[in-house]
Amino acid sequence: MIFITLGTVLPYDQLIEKIDIMKGSGVIGDEMYAQIGSGSYIPKHIKYLRYVGNMEAVYKKADIVISTCGAGTLLENVTQGRRIIAIENPAVTTGHAWELVFKLEALGCLIWCRDIKDILPCINEARTKKFRKFEPDSLDITTLKGLIEGRR
Repeated sequence: MIFITLGTVLPYDQLIEKIDIMKGSGVIGDEMYAQIGSGSYIPKHIKYLRYVGNMEAVYKKADIVISTCGAGTLLENVTQGRRIIAIENPAVTTGHAWELVFKLEALGCLIWCRDIKDILPCINEARTKKFRKFEPDSLDITTLKGLIEGRR
């Protein structure tokens, strides 16, 4: 099962619509479930709720989690070693979330989907990628600083 969480504050209708169309056309055959928050697009081919009460229970059932980069969602999943794809929501313009995503991607803890057009290749990659479990106590800030400076 693939679980998509769009968060509860900022909608990302383009993402849920694109995935819903792929599901409806058979491009994605997996069972899908979504938390759509305040979005206005209503999925036709994906089971959904506006807000999920027990996220942890859904995360445990999911083979892949797709998230719009909320720090809480990311950390809840990478600390468990779950398969997670973080996708940029163009409505979010602050840079701090991307720093966290960049660091977690560099450590091999998640896949960062930088553009909605790449969501299917990211889902396919998530099926086979070995995800590293994030261990907060073992984080070496100097190593991350070198990774970040190397990407500039």
